[in-house]
Amino acid sequence: IRRHLEQAIPVLERGLAISEEHDLVHGICANGVYLGWAMLLSGNRTRAFECLERGLERQAGAVLQWTRFGTVTAAAYLAADQPDEAGRVIARGLTAAAERDARGYRAPLLRLEAEVLLRDGDTARARQRADEALEVAQELATHPEVAHCHATLGRVAARLGDATSAAQHRDAARRLFQDLDMTFWAGRIDDGR
Repeated sequence: IRRHLEQAIPVLERGLAISEEHDLVHGICANGVYLGWAMLLSGNRTRAFECLERGLERQAGAVLQWTRFGTVTAAAYLAADQPDEAGRVIARGLTAAAERDARGYRAPLLRLEAEVLLRDGDTARARQRADEALEVAQELATHPEVAHCHATLGRVAARLGDATSAAQHRDAARRLFQDLDMTFWAGRIDDGR
């Protein structure tokens, strides 16, 4: 999904088919969830929900690992315009990450929470969560997440009417995504996603 979404989809479809053929629960979970998210990002909502359900219906022993503490699942629910379900997944993910000291997942979970709050119109709390997510991502030097945080902060600033800050965050996100060769995400900056 990092660069060529349309090329990722057939690979994930094949992974899901092989996993189902051999009843590999972890593979079904991982490929189903990622494929559902990719389908949503590509605009294929009908198949996306089918893949998400297939990925989540059979609980793999390490579901937190395969869904990255819920970050992938929450992102998929946000792409599906289901912020309430995303919020529930994020809350569980934040709790599980704290219990396991999985600090690397805190930044994306906080950023996704900011996205939910932004959709709910709570820009003040969205900004606070996104700022916190950016701080954690910078501390851990997770550059892709730093870029995502800047993109979210750009949307928050735009919603607050701060065009200068919005442009600065969008530019920072775009530069980082381009430097990381994450062209799919760089291309989504200008359209507000």
